[in-house]
Amino acid sequence: MTIASSIGSRILLGLLLVGAQGSAGAQESPAQERANDPAPSTDTIAVEPLKKPESPAADPHESPTKLEDVIVTASKREASARSLASSVSALSGERMEDQGLRDVADIVKQVPGVNIWDIQNGTTPQRITIRGISSDLGTAATTGVFLDETPFTDATAAMSVLDMNPFDLSSVEILKGPVGTLFGGSALNGAIRYIPQAPQMDEWELKAYGEIGATHEGGISRSYGGALNVPLFEQDNLALRLVAIDRHSAGCMDSTHRSYKKENINNTDQTSLRVLLGLQPLDRLSLTAIRLSPRSSPRF
Repeated sequence: MTIASSIGSRILLGLLLVGAQGSAGAQESPAQERANDPAPSTDTIAVEPLKKPESPAADPHESPTKLEDVIVTASKREASARSLASSVSALSGERMEDQGLRDVADIVKQVPGVNIWDIQNGTTPQRITIRGISSDLGTAATTGVFLDETPFTDATAAMSVLDMNPFDLSSVEILKGPVGTLFGGSALNGAIRYIPQAPQMDEWELKAYGEIGATHEGGISRSYGGALNVPLFEQDNLALRLVAIDRHSAGCMDSTHRSYKKENINNTDQTSLRVLLGLQPLDRLSLTAIRLSPRSSPRF
């Protein structure tokens, strides 16, 4: 009885062990299941790289934009206005003609820091100021005015101001700051230089312009002029250049003051005659004689 029970217990225990091993072998860990799973299939898609938009091809016949380079003689030598250490503003004659500039008032409007000061509304000569510096009445002006190298500034008191029409000028140079070392005491605060067109020894030239306009209740405005260049000898060493200008600008302001009643008090009349005789005896020597007869009525 005891032996049979013992044998039956051993048989039952053996069956339980075999069942446990079978169930353990049938179960696998999640890590093993993921390792046994086949790898997912991937497809490769070709992607073209982004391309930088191409700029339009430059026209080989189109010239690049260049800044206007004006040759000045403010330092007593020919040099580019941009290469000078001093403050120099230069307006070329071609530019002034294209813009229709007609007097000194139009010229100074093109340059910052330069103004015309009318002290007593036309009863005294106008004064040109640079950087706001001027002098009192009855004293010499602080801004020099030159026709090439010839001064047009009164030594003691300002009696008149040279009002040049820029037609047929080579350039106008405006020097800011003291330049007395180069141009004398009349250029204490700066100078304005009118550079006339030199006579051409080897070519004939004729040019002219004309303008006409009207001001409402003011009248008709007109302006015309011409320039003629004549070589005098076949040796190309003597030439004559003539410039004549006549201009009338109708006013648009009336004075109603009881002591001075007048219509169109700001009209302008301007005439000018320039005669230039050029002589070039040597290649590096040229002489120019100038006869200038300007007349300009005040704006007021």
